[in-house]
Amino acid sequence: MQSPASVLESDSELQFLVELSAPSGRMVTVPFAIGGSAQAGLDYTAATGPLTFLPGETQQVIAVQLLDDDELEATEEILVALGAPTNATLGGTPTPVQVLDNDTPPTVAFATGQTSTTEDAGSASVAVELSHASPLPVQVTLVFGGSATAGVDYTLPAATINFAAGETSASVDITVIDDADVEAQETVTLTLAAPVDATLGATTLHTLTIEANDAVVVVTPASDDFNAFGVDGDVWEFVDPLNDAIVDIVGTNTSDARLSIAIPSGTEHNAWTTLTAPRLRQQVEDEDFAVEVKFESVMSERYQEQGLMIEADEDNFIRFDFYHDGGTNNVYAGTI
Repeated sequence: MQSPASVLESDSELQFLVELSAPSGRMVTVPFAIGGSAQAGLDYTAATGPLTFLPGETQQVIAVQLLDDDELEATEEILVALGAPTNATLGGTPTPVQVLDNDTPPTVAFATGQTSTTEDAGSASVAVELSHASPLPVQVTLVFGGSATAGVDYTLPAATINFAAGETSASVDITVIDDADVEAQETVTLTLAAPVDATLGATTLHTLTIEANDAVVVVTPASDDFNAFGVDGDVWEFVDPLNDAIVDIVGTNTSDARLSIAIPSGTEHNAWTTLTAPRLRQQVEDEDFAVEVKFESVMSERYQEQGLMIEADEDNFIRFDFYHDGGTNNVYAGTI
């Protein structure tokens, strides 16, 4: 028996050629049955037997009418099994024919292009949809990005989404991590890629915006004439990297009141690279401001230095310094 290895669902007819090895002087009949994973009435119209070879005939055809539908299906098989013939014997083993589906697989896409949540919401859900149900399992890969940091701002979910056969919707659940940091809103981007048994739809990028829930503290520079008993801890923070400096107020209740920071001799207190110099600082808002500072005396000796340091973070500083080079006083500004 001869047949093609495969046909398309839309080919309308599948033919099995049954042959006798030689002409016979008698009539030959052979029953047959059609089976396989394809279903009669849904995937094909079953032919009926038996086949009859008149004397001298050597070929007969079993014609199976294929039924084309709009459903996405897995590859199916049609197998014709011959029964015990009359006036002949069976030879060879029948081979099943694969019926290949010709229907369009579903598209996979995000339901929307963006959503938002708050840092203290606990979790956020992003919906993913198939354009229509599929009889096959569908899988798609997720690629994460955005300004938010996985493990710090959110917990990274699984990198794949799986749709069971017949399912059309799924969700990506992202756990949002709440912290006490004052920060701007951040984003998590999700991109769909490498679908299996589906194609990418229109919306393959989703942006989840995480709104911060921590209050922004607005602070303006506070004035201080240092004419009090002790440094005002509500205004100033004493930074002493080497834990060897002494901060004090000198001349309290006089017109000569001033701040004094004393350090021991013999130890380097670096104000340039390692920033081990002791200092007072106060927090201010990131906006324009003016500061007036009065120093104890005019510098007159080489290497004397005094000034201000504006600290953006642990690694970024701006310095405004007065420096005596042994001959004159100089003023300059620089970044560290």
